[in-house]
Amino acid sequence: EALKECSFFAFDLEMTGLFTDTAREEFLDDMQDRYTKFRESASQYVITQFGLSCFTPSRDGNTWTAKTFNAYIFPEPPAQDLPGPPVPTRRFLADAGSLSFLSSQNFDFNKWVAQGVPYMALNAHEARVAQATQWQGEARQEVAITAPHDQAWIDDVLEQVRAWLSGDEPSLLLPKSNSWQRLLCWQELGKEANFPGFAQPPAAPTASDGGAAGDAGEAAAEGGEAAAAAAT
Repeated sequence: EALKECSFFAFDLEMTGLFTDTAREEFLDDMQDRYTKFRESASQYVITQFGLSCFTPSRDGNTWTAKTFNAYIFPEPPAQDLPGPPVPTRRFLADAGSLSFLSSQNFDFNKWVAQGVPYMALNAHEARVAQATQWQGEARQEVAITAPHDQAWIDDVLEQVRAWLSGDEPSLLLPKSNSWQRLLCWQELGKEANFPGFAQPPAAPTASDGGAAGDAGEAAAEGGEAAAAAAT
């Protein structure tokens, strides 16, 4: 909304560094030389914080109102338990002077890593999409549930989902699970035998860590859709 309403905006970036040793500008550099050097530096450091200010004139035109926002930004590391070959994590340079400056300005490094807005480069995104697409297209052999505690765990999950489907709650948060349990959820929630008239072919499971809920199965009945969420 602030961007839609403003007359102009300005943004500023904090980074882990500014210039690499081989990318120092010189007096005789032309525009192409400078761009090449700046690009080299920018590609090896990463953005740590994004600041945005949106300016709107007052009704009398004598003053301006600024709405300012800032967010920590952290390159999302790929989940290590995704199927297929591992996607390399983001590696970047850090300049001690730049980090010291950020610290002097009360930059919260823990918040940057733990709560920073995740992002990835376009080529990394394309690699993940290709990997997921390939995995979805491959036939997967059904895994056998042999351990009694695994069977008991998935039976409890199925009962929770059945109760949820027959109730009025808009969403369901299942118990926190590991990667093996998520695979069992993905497999069992998509079986027609477990949810007659509801189950549809599930999408490939996600394997992000933490307590967020990811889609584990989709169901449709009488024009409405119900999604069973498996905690990751």
